[in-house]
Amino acid sequence: MKWVSSLLFGSTAIAPPATFDAEKTAVAPLAAPMDELRLLLAKGRVVAPTDDEYATLRIGFNWDCVGHPSAIAMIASEDEVAKVLSFAAKYQIKVGVSAGRHSHYASISNVLMIDLRELKQVTVDTEVRSVTVQAGAKLLDLDAACAPHNLATPAGTNPDTGVAGLALGGGVGWLSRKFGLTIDNLISARVALFNGNIVTASESEEKDLFWAIRGGGGNFGVVTEFTLRLHPIPPLLYAGAFVYLPLSFLPMLSLQPDLATAMKLNRDFANTLDNDWYSVMVLTRNAPLIAAYSYAGPDHDLAKKILAASPTRALIKDFKPQTYHTGVQRLAQGPDGKGQSHGYWFEKSLLLNDLPDAVIDILVRQSANAPSLTGTEIVVQQMDGAVARVPLDATAYAHRGARYWVMVLAQFDGSAEMRGLAVEWARETTRLLSEFRVGSYQAVGTQHDNEMKTSGSALVFGSNYARLQEVKRRFDSSNLLCFNQNVVPAESTS
Repeated sequence: MKWVSSLLFGSTAIAPPATFDAEKTAVAPLAAPMDELRLLLAKGRVVAPTDDEYATLRIGFNWDCVGHPSAIAMIASEDEVAKVLSFAAKYQIKVGVSAGRHSHYASISNVLMIDLRELKQVTVDTEVRSVTVQAGAKLLDLDAACAPHNLATPAGTNPDTGVAGLALGGGVGWLSRKFGLTIDNLISARVALFNGNIVTASESEEKDLFWAIRGGGGNFGVVTEFTLRLHPIPPLLYAGAFVYLPLSFLPMLSLQPDLATAMKLNRDFANTLDNDWYSVMVLTRNAPLIAAYSYAGPDHDLAKKILAASPTRALIKDFKPQTYHTGVQRLAQGPDGKGQSHGYWFEKSLLLNDLPDAVIDILVRQSANAPSLTGTEIVVQQMDGAVARVPLDATAYAHRGARYWVMVLAQFDGSAEMRGLAVEWARETTRLLSEFRVGSYQAVGTQHDNEMKTSGSALVFGSNYARLQEVKRRFDSSNLLCFNQNVVPAESTS
């Protein structure tokens, strides 16, 4: 949804991270023989800090989280992942994993990075209605493969997002109230382990591992492939948004409610809708409030009547039939198509059971106090429905009862001054909401967030944490995969 401000102000040019210079930047050498590592990759390659392509490969979506890996293993096949993990276990080297490169852990300093970007094949099986996705694929790759068949799985709202990070954290999308989280549609996964083996995790094989990777993140091994259940969807969904302009822009629009009232009206309206509907509100300083809705049911005439009769009091209404894969899934890109540009982001994530008036008042007030005109957003996504129907202990995802997901997204220009202001604003917004918070969604955040380092496990994993620790001890007792929302291995009882 990182596009609203560009609608009114245009895109702001932000300088990328400084070009890497191996002679000026100190990078810890890999604590293992590089030549031995290179011999393990028959089709892939090892990129060292002195190699020309290193500077580009280490940069992901979020420029605030660009590290200096000791080496990057560019993986070309599943078996190479297992070999690299075995190598890391042999020398007790910390490992980072980069798949879709949208994560704030996609680039880590002084570790061995496993880069899966070249594993991005997506294969649809229309007979059994499933899709097999390699770990380096993005949502746009998944959408492109499924679109010709009018089949879909609930997966995100941002086409740049990697499938792997999304799925391992839970996976929320436009179809989640109808079909659940991405993990609720995971049939099986191929997982490379530190012992050099590759296993299939499913309801019938490696059951504990299968439970853990559905919401437990990349703590236990490296998932190389996901097989997901697909659902038939209409050729066209009915989707769009109510738009509320700030009254400071056009005072003559006095018939339009103020932004807090508009959010409350849309909250109440969304609560009347069945699970064929999904709603997202996006609040940006000095820009329109966007209340977006998507209807995945069979009756567009009914959807039109419901929207026309809604008490939301919006003067601007923009709804139309559009495809799911190339329409609804692209709403986050905005009308100028520039909504997914890379940049510097500091992000916080909160899960709430309810969205009372007091929360909305805080969100509107904090949006008005945001440190920059462009790129700083508060996003509220509706959950419940099929997400809440899954028992709490069925997967590692711990917050089935949370009905709202709030993202606090602070973009800045890369300067120390603006970063300080952005971080302070995001943290203050989170603090003000703390009494309403029941948890955190692990796929949004930053590796530089002290709160998530100290109390993130409780916020993300809740009552499932102890079981996750036991699974972690079995598969990664040395905690070599610790650059994530980390699960610390349980202590050995022997």
